Amino acid sequence: MSLITGVFPGLQEQPPLHAGERFLIWDHLLKAKGCQAKYQLLGNHADDAELADYLADIAENMVKKEVSSLEAFLLENGVEPPPASPANPKAARSDIPAGARFSDQEIAMCVYHDLAGALAQTSLLISVAVREDVGKIFLAHHQEIAKYGGTLLKLMKKKGWLVEPPR
Repeated sequence: MSLITGVFPGLQEQPPLHAGERFLIWDHLLKAKGCQAKYQLLGNHADDAELADYLADIAENMVKKEVSSLEAFLLENGVEPPPASPANPKAARSDIPAGARFSDQEIAMCVYHDLAGALAQTSLLISVAVREDVGKIFLAHHQEIAKYGGTLLKLMKKKGWLVEPPR
């Protein structure tokens, strides 16, 4: 049984990925792997406990799962996944010089920007997908990204980190 028919029972074997699907999935995975390392690094800078917990949660429960599933999907479809970014060592915030530290607001805005880009890319993938399994995979990723974006938006409002455009 393939990953495709195991995850989505009732789907027939699929044709090969078309060039757009292949590239966009590969590119999305490359960005997700970069976010794994980035969120670990940003976690070293976080002063706010809720933000640090959010970074650990998104890295472990969203990004890591997405990376794992997309790597397996690409391999099953004969596409070599992109390389991973090297892991960063854990560091105490106090070990980072004051002038080199990201503020909590900067961290939150960086992650929020990543999530906005990921929502746009998953929407694009859904719209160009010819294979139903690709559309379903990225619809699920899109929903997960939106959930984490909503959580971050609430945290940013609560902490006063959200910079709103002029009214």
